[in-house]
Amino acid sequence: MTVFLPHSFVVFLSGLNCTSFFRPLKMNQCWFFLPMLRAVRRHSSSRSPGRRYTTATFPTSFAFDREETAAPISIPHLKLKMVLSSAVSTTNHVWNTYLDALNSIESSEIDLETHQNVLRRCTSSTEDMRKGSKKRYLRLSQPAAGHAYEDRFQSVIQNILALGRRPSIEDYHFVLEQFAAVGHSIGSMQVYKEMKGSSKCQPNNVTIALVLQSIAHRLVVPERKADRSDTVHHAAGLLKQLLDDMQNMGLPWTSTNMDLTIRIMKHTSDEESFNNLLRLCYGVDMRYPDKLPLDTEASALLPFTTHTLNTVLNMYGVCGNVSRLVQAFEVLTVPLPHAYKHFAAAFDDDDDFGVNPPELHSRLVSADLRRKIIVTPHLSDVHAPSMSVNRNMFLSVFGLSNRNKNITLMRWVHDKLAKVLKQKKADLLHFSNFVKHLKKKGQWPPPELPSRNPQVPMSAGPEYVEIDDVRWRLADIDDVLAVDPQRQHLPSLHPPKPLDLQLHLRILQSDIDDLTQLSEYIRSVLARTIERVKDRLGRRVWKGKDIFLKSEAEKAKVAGQDKVRVQVSKDKWREIANYKPKLGKGGLARPPSHFHHERIRREFAQQVRAERMEKRKAMAALKSSLKPPQSDPTSVADNSTQP
Repeated sequence: MTVFLPHSFVVFLSGLNCTSFFRPLKMNQCWFFLPMLRAVRRHSSSRSPGRRYTTATFPTSFAFDREETAAPISIPHLKLKMVLSSAVSTTNHVWNTYLDALNSIESSEIDLETHQNVLRRCTSSTEDMRKGSKKRYLRLSQPAAGHAYEDRFQSVIQNILALGRRPSIEDYHFVLEQFAAVGHSIGSMQVYKEMKGSSKCQPNNVTIALVLQSIAHRLVVPERKADRSDTVHHAAGLLKQLLDDMQNMGLPWTSTNMDLTIRIMKHTSDEESFNNLLRLCYGVDMRYPDKLPLDTEASALLPFTTHTLNTVLNMYGVCGNVSRLVQAFEVLTVPLPHAYKHFAAAFDDDDDFGVNPPELHSRLVSADLRRKIIVTPHLSDVHAPSMSVNRNMFLSVFGLSNRNKNITLMRWVHDKLAKVLKQKKADLLHFSNFVKHLKKKGQWPPPELPSRNPQVPMSAGPEYVEIDDVRWRLADIDDVLAVDPQRQHLPSLHPPKPLDLQLHLRILQSDIDDLTQLSEYIRSVLARTIERVKDRLGRRVWKGKDIFLKSEAEKAKVAGQDKVRVQVSKDKWREIANYKPKLGKGGLARPPSHFHHERIRREFAQQVRAERMEKRKAMAALKSSLKPPQSDPTSVADNSTQP
């Protein structure tokens, strides 16, 4: 590649001190300028006197991807590129460098990619903008609406338009994300209108979601009561305009847009728009809630879930329309695809005589539900458990207690481990007997059933929004901004797995083996830890030093004393530590205080009782051997009758 440079520029580069020029920058980032400088110096000596340009040949392998890279046009442009390539450059540094480049050269000399990089680097991240906006609204009584760097966005967009190019849809979405982070609904609508006027960047579902998010964020920020009505009225107008544009452009409804729209209607209380939204998205016309509208296709509707029903009821309750609330509750509780079964006779005949009500009440419904509950479900309808208490769960807590020598926590882990072991053994016995029962009846293994399509929830956000009140809360801002506008498709849910009894039994047996081994290990570690603590405290007592006792600390706290460490006597410490002498000649000793568990005490008591019983039996045998034999009374009588 051959590049022609002006003679004045070559002379300037030849006399340039490279070290002083790159001192404010980083040498490892100048991978394209140093080869150019060496080439210029190498070919400057062979320049013709009559030529105004110098021929310099640049290698084509400057970058690691072996692509040809054009030389920078000017020094300010080069400096701007290097600042943008640095990850430690601040937003103000990037913007000041960009302004210096614009003042030194024309904006047309800067390529489109550089303008786009400046657009993304001249502002803080959305998380920082959210925090700053929240603090500003809480600190000021009447904060000015808008974005702190809105002027920068406008300047960069104008410079891109001056190049004869159009900003991409990603550029507009970046600006909308920044406006949504601070609740700048007016600026979002201006960007949205500019996108509508462009032939190449038409709004899509992501654009609508970002504008809705900015409106919802604006409604949850704190403000004066005098300005609340104007804000709500303006938000209602913007929402109506967006809904009309979505219908005119034929954009389909997504769960994210539906969620954000409900958030806005929670504050605007626009019942008419809410009814239109129900009719468009769910096919529910509250004037005739028992049938689908004639101009609605059932395949294009979102699923009507229980959360949606609660939202509808809460919305009408906030608006004060009690009759519509009761009507929605009585009719929408029956699934709409099957509602014609309950209302066909009522619409065919003029008389409603003999038609049963769609829902019974009180005791009849309760009795029917109880009968359905007690029916044993099919094995394929039982879902596999998604969580299991195993060795790893206890091991982390036990490791913490062992490192800190926390006897209380270690003792708690040991007790809980025994309860979990008991429950798992009971489950293992129950399921084993159940499998044996199925084998006797010839119902094992159970037949495989076809997979069922799971019901997809409406909301794609982390949580569904309930319409509770219209008061502002600090958590509302994070709740609104938690919705991801980029997620415009329903999440793909994995179908629930049925319970596999064989696999479940293997997991139970494996958990029991691991927990049993861990329980024995924790038992030994607990005993060793308690003994070491007793020995350490005993050495302090024998040296006459003070120790910490919980009982004495509580007394000192009640008395208002600061000293919680006390000195105890050796006899008192023997009583506290439960030191006991040996029992008998057999070498059997009382267990130390760490053998406080019920199992250890029971084994010790059984051992003591067994030894005592053996001693009693030995004593009884000894006594019986020492007694004289008694004479038979019949033999004495016979002897007395003889002469």
